[in-house]
Amino acid sequence: MPESRHRFPITGSGCTPLSSCISLDKMIAIGRQAKAMCEKCSFDAELDLDALRSRVGGDYCLIDRRSKCRICGGWVRFFYLQGIWRGMWTDEGSSRWISVDRKRNDR
Repeated sequence: MPESRHRFPITGSGCTPLSSCISLDKMIAIGRQAKAMCEKCSFDAELDLDALRSRVGGDYCLIDRRSKCRICGGWVRFFYLQGIWRGMWTDEGSSRWISVDRKRNDR
């Protein structure tokens, strides 16, 4: 498997839970649940990770990704279940989205 572009800080004796979402293959292997939720209209849906893997491949990573909502055109972010739903983004990814959105709004 190719080395990931993501690096996660070590906390205590293990990695952050986000490291368990490094690829669709890893998420499926450990039974990780994931969902997508729109920031604008709040529509959310659980993801079928097997179906997604068949479309984009097992090495695909949802961390620091977002896509357009099919309902309202807003941004959809991805979450994984670890006791509670947690965002699949890093501070770096979030900062990048804020910067991109500001540039779009300034046009």
